[in-house]
Amino acid sequence: MAQSCKLVLQNMLEEIPRITEMVEYFCETNRLALDELATNAITHDFVSDAVHDDAIHLQMMLDDRMVSAIIEDRGRPFDPLSLPPADITLALETREIGGQGVHLVRATMDEVRYKRLRGKNRVELRMRRVTEA
Repeated sequence: MAQSCKLVLQNMLEEIPRITEMVEYFCETNRLALDELATNAITHDFVSDAVHDDAIHLQMMLDDRMVSAIIEDRGRPFDPLSLPPADITLALETREIGGQGVHLVRATMDEVRYKRLRGKNRVELRMRRVTEA
């Protein structure tokens, strides 16, 4: 599901803070997918509590059509897409622990891909950009 936001402004410099507000809100909302994947990697993919300086790599790209991100970790193999879909029809207090974050990732991104590559988990996220006609 592509997400977009639109703001109509008056031609006054006093409107600039509204742009900042909207951009911060939009980025905060879409940041949750990356937070969830990093949290899963830190919590589940590493066998020991040893700290590794280069354990997780994050790359983000932006072009005319897409916002993309790649998150890689050197943890145990784990394909988040192998989890069954979360049952979001249940009340929050009765839902199973786990899987809700992956549901969020699937629901907010246009594309989510996983592969194990050179001993690393690699999740690629893509979201189409909305352009004005």
